[in-house]
Amino acid sequence: MGADTDGAARGEALRKLHFGNNTRTGFLRGALQQAVDVVADYRDAGCERFIIGLRQGPYDWEALYAFAEKILRLFATK
Repeated sequence: MGADTDGAARGEALRKLHFGNNTRTGFLRGALQQAVDVVADYRDAGCERFIIGLRQGPYDWEALYAFAEKILRLFATK
């Protein structure tokens, strides 16, 4: 995922570098709001925990900060 659309494009390019054109699921992809929507859907379905796996860098620190600020709060406020 990316903090914005530019970050999302960089993240998608890195994912393709690591995994090719494989369309694996289980990744938070896209811009921040897309990731928020996916996690909110899991929360609303009853998920209480999820695993965060950081893959090989380079890391998008803006995206990680956005993840911590926006997405983790979805579970903290439930």
